[in-house]
Amino acid sequence: MAVRPETERGPISKSRAWVSVVAGVFVILVICGIGVFLVAAMFAPGVHFTPRSGAALVGALVIGFAMMITGGVLGVFNGIAQLRTGRPSMPLTIVSFVIMPLGLFVMLVGAKIAR
Repeated sequence: MAVRPETERGPISKSRAWVSVVAGVFVILVICGIGVFLVAAMFAPGVHFTPRSGAALVGALVIGFAMMITGGVLGVFNGIAQLRTGRPSMPLTIVSFVIMPLGLFVMLVGAKIAR
């Protein structure tokens, strides 16, 4: 039988779990920071949108940012689950890897509609 690296609650599993937690927190903080600065810039004096384009852009950004933040939260939960069990949760991993590009896609489509 082939010898596998130590993955069951071993150092490899724990380091991967911490990377997942830190990456998830990083995504959450970066997306929240971008959102705060973007909203402040959008509502600055002298910035004008037509009602249709402004609503489409803001709606797409809110949905896209929410999806990307959800992906970060799922990454944090996946890391915590891996720290406890020693194994990553495949459903959480798959959902977080699917939801983040979808959030980016929603934001890009919303920006294209707003033009």
